[in-house]
Amino acid sequence: MDNQARIKASNGRLKNGGVRVRIQAIGSSLYLRATLPPKPGSDKETPYQQRIALGTAPNPRTIKLAESEARKVGALLETNSFDW
Repeated sequence: MDNQARIKASNGRLKNGGVRVRIQAIGSSLYLRATLPPKPGSDKETPYQQRIALGTAPNPRTIKLAESEARKVGALLETNSFDW
């Protein structure tokens, strides 16, 4: 299974689990994508879609780790506990 297929499978599990965070590969880096509150010092006042860089290249191990991190961020968003 290639990395894109692994990411797609992970995102499917996240979606089925009701987690509002997705994994995305851009170039040689992995990101989490979600609607997040504005970063401190931002001019924006309402949540908007942003990415969190994970600082890792996509491979089977890091994609699994990214899915775990997505679940953590999703839980923080659900409980309104997410903070930059």
